[in-house]
Amino acid sequence: MRCNEKWTERIELKTVILPTGSMEAHGAHLPFATDSIIPERIAQEAAKRTNAFLLPTLPYGNTQRLSNFKGTISLTAQGLVYVVKDILKSAIKQGAEKIIILNGHDGNQHSLQVATRDVLEESEKNVKIMVIDAWWNIIPENVLKELNITREFGHAGKEETSVMLYIASESVAIEKAVEQKFVEEHHLTKYYFNDRKVPCEGRPVNASKELGKKIFDAVVDSLVDLIGKP
Repeated sequence: MRCNEKWTERIELKTVILPTGSMEAHGAHLPFATDSIIPERIAQEAAKRTNAFLLPTLPYGNTQRLSNFKGTISLTAQGLVYVVKDILKSAIKQGAEKIIILNGHDGNQHSLQVATRDVLEESEKNVKIMVIDAWWNIIPENVLKELNITREFGHAGKEETSVMLYIASESVAIEKAVEQKFVEEHHLTKYYFNDRKVPCEGRPVNASKELGKKIFDAVVDSLVDLIGKP
C-alpha cells in the first residue's frame, strides 16, 4: 500500500517502510535526487510484494560533505534526528508494529541510528524498527561475487549509475559521465569532497542497464525477505 492511496476504515499500518535520501550533487550525469529515487523505487517494489505501507520518501538528508557543490541542500545531523523521530513516533501512534527505514545516503546513517534508539527507548509499545543503513548493504555476498562488484559503491559511480539507468534512464546523462578516482576519508578532513571539481567517484562510464537490473532485483529480494522475518 502506498501513501497516495485513499483512506478506508480497513487501512493498516502494521508494517511500514520509510525510504530516506538526500538532495546532493551526483556528478554531471545523475540527478540531485538520486539517493532518494533509488530507495523509493526499491521500497515500492517490496511494498507491492509484502503489502507493507509505504511512506513518502524523506528527500533531504545530512550531506554537508558536498556542500560546496551548488544545488546540494542539507539538513544538520541533529535536524535529521528530530524529523525522523517525529515520523517514527507518529507511525507508531497510527499502529505501526514494524518499521523499516531504507536509506540511500551514507551521511544519514548516524542520525537514523540515534533517532531509532531514542524512539525505542521512549516508546511504551512493542515495536520493531530496522534501519538499513544503505540499500546496497543488503546485497547478498554471492550476488556481489557473481556481478564482480564490491559493497564499496562509489558516489555516482558505476553501480549507482547502473541502477539509475535501469529505473530512471530518462534522468541519466551518461554522455556527461567522467571517471573519477576514489578518495579516502581522513578523520582530520571535514568534507573530503571539497577538493574535488566533480562530485563523483568510480567509473560511471562503465555503467549498464543490465547490471542495474541485477543489482536492483537482488536488493528488492533481500528487502522482501527482511520484511517477512518476525
